[in-house]
Amino acid sequence: MGENGDASVSGNQGFKRSLRRKASSRNYDEKLMDDMIEKHLGASLRKKNRTQKDLEKETETEAMIALSLGFPIDELLDEEIKAGVVRELGGKEQNDYIVVRNHILAKWRDNVQSWLSKGNIKETVSNDYAHLIDAAYDFLLNNGYINFGFSQSFDSQIFEETTEASVIIIGAGLAGLAAARQLSVITGIHANPLGVLARQLSIPLHKIRDNCPLYKPDGTPVNKEIDTNVELIFNKLLAKVTQLRQLMGGFAGNISLGTVLETLRQLYAVARSNEERQLLNWHFANLEFSNAGSLSNLSAAYWDQDDPYEMGGDHCFLAGGNWRLIKALCKGVPILYGKTVQTIRYGNEGVEVIAGNQVFQGDMVLCTVPLGVLKRKTIRFEPELPERKLAAIERLGFGLLNKVAMVFPHNFWGEDLDTFGSLSESSCQRGEFFLFYSYHTVSGAPVLVALVAGEAAQRFENTDPVSSLHHVLSILRGIYGPKGIHVPNPLQSICTRWGTDPLSYGSYSHIRVQSSGHDYDILAESVEGRLFFGGEATTRQYPATMHGAYLSGLREASRILQATRDRQNYPRKCIQKNLGQNNDTLLDLFKKPDLIFGEFCFVFDPLSGDPKSLGLMQVTLGTCCNGYSSDDYIWKEISSQHLINQPLQLYSVISHEQALQLQQVNGGSEDKLSFLSQNPGLKLMGPNALGVLGNSLISNIASSRRSRGRPRVLAG
Repeated sequence: MGENGDASVSGNQGFKRSLRRKASSRNYDEKLMDDMIEKHLGASLRKKNRTQKDLEKETETEAMIALSLGFPIDELLDEEIKAGVVRELGGKEQNDYIVVRNHILAKWRDNVQSWLSKGNIKETVSNDYAHLIDAAYDFLLNNGYINFGFSQSFDSQIFEETTEASVIIIGAGLAGLAAARQLSVITGIHANPLGVLARQLSIPLHKIRDNCPLYKPDGTPVNKEIDTNVELIFNKLLAKVTQLRQLMGGFAGNISLGTVLETLRQLYAVARSNEERQLLNWHFANLEFSNAGSLSNLSAAYWDQDDPYEMGGDHCFLAGGNWRLIKALCKGVPILYGKTVQTIRYGNEGVEVIAGNQVFQGDMVLCTVPLGVLKRKTIRFEPELPERKLAAIERLGFGLLNKVAMVFPHNFWGEDLDTFGSLSESSCQRGEFFLFYSYHTVSGAPVLVALVAGEAAQRFENTDPVSSLHHVLSILRGIYGPKGIHVPNPLQSICTRWGTDPLSYGSYSHIRVQSSGHDYDILAESVEGRLFFGGEATTRQYPATMHGAYLSGLREASRILQATRDRQNYPRKCIQKNLGQNNDTLLDLFKKPDLIFGEFCFVFDPLSGDPKSLGLMQVTLGTCCNGYSSDDYIWKEISSQHLINQPLQLYSVISHEQALQLQQVNGGSEDKLSFLSQNPGLKLMGPNALGVLGNSLISNIASSRRSRGRPRVLAG
């Protein structure tokens, strides 16, 4: 268990063997701590009298709790600076603010079952610091650091906006569910929130024990002394990588971690025997497991950029599995299952999400789909995403971790083991069933899971499941058979195929060669205050983790609330911002139409060959509308633009197929207008009435034309 009983719930990243490289990242400078205590104790903020020794102990304890939650010992977060929590940086006020902030965090962690109010804080902090209480409390609450999760006492604290915005959330994983719940209550935590959720739900946690015996390819145990020596070599190689990239500077961003490790191994002539090399390969496979990527793809410069944010505490299993958290998060949240989104449209007037033959409309949309789905472009964004976001999606890596889960008639591997490993003969096979997890302590059944990482995970996608299962069983029988232990066939088994799953196309993200942690920040950026993004690949501090996904949902809930407030405070500015630009773009598009006949002009997306794909129609009319009847709001707009006595241009959204049907209508313009009036889905309107769909089409067609050049003009 970590500080205040919190646990690091086991997620995607590897367990302790792979995380020993991070053991020093949580260390702190004791002198810095002493200096900080000395600064803050000059004038105590506490109401009650305490001895100097008690004050020192309390301040240090609260500072350590804040440190474990990701706060610096003696500095402000960048977010705190931007929020203006103090009037002057670096002075006494900042020092006092830090003590108040740490005190609030510690009180919240002391009792996560109850809502922490400002009144609770003022019971223990002097009224002289009321302004710092307000600043710290508001920041921690509004940015999702305190008061989160499941508790009956939270029900009466629901935050109510005077004007609510409708938000569509795509994806019901941890990120989406966290945001959905918090869009009622803007609360949360920036530490491992899953351990806190487990505490609130009274879910037992099982600490993953450190004992992880390794077995050679022939099934015999690895010599413990050799195991220890090779692990030391592995950690020293990683330390050398750190030193080398400091010397190389930015050049290290173009080199893979695998290349550097192999070069160093040869340079220092380590792990030369067959057994040592197999052991080192096992550690490399475990590293690939932690990053969901082959070492040949990982950036030597930035693969471990999230180390400073590593959360303390033991790695734990949740009794009953992670589904218990998901189920609790789903409670009270309206979820539509079985909906696969094809298109997301966004613009000044709101958003539209198209899933099959259904269209969902709202004010904003939060997209939490995996990075693999964004890379495959299975969701169409209209207009297209900004170039910098598209480039970040391309640069970041999204790798694979596959598993074979098996339920056996009984536990034959022993009650005292949570993990054990198996070495492979060759380097290219090192990730094949290299690590086994036992879930018998939390699943209620003898469940064993074999992991497949690195290049082996890619090959696994195309391997017959029966063949994979036989391979796993042969490894297990090679280990336990010589001990006289019978390994039965499993009662049930399943092989994952995350790489080909259309809802993920992979497992989790990593920093690939030529990428950096900044790409996570770019993915997290919202677009036009309407389109927001969440998920593990949008958090620079906690990528590739369940808690990272959850925290990203809390972050986006806060951002959506702020965007709603901004839009309510400056409605005219928000609505008018791009109308002129869109109208100018619309006129430019029709200077070179794709189809022309009579007074009718059409433009379509040059990148789509689908006859049902939507485009725009422009109709140029004289001083009257030739008997065509339309909605009154059109004429209101015409009057406002003083166009009654001038040639009038009206517009409609129309499919390519409908445009060709209109072209085939016999007669003149009046006959074609009559055809339009008989189709209730085709309404003529002014440019400012095209709405979200029309504005999205304008931006998308313009973007497609820029990327492909001008298409051929068809004249009717």
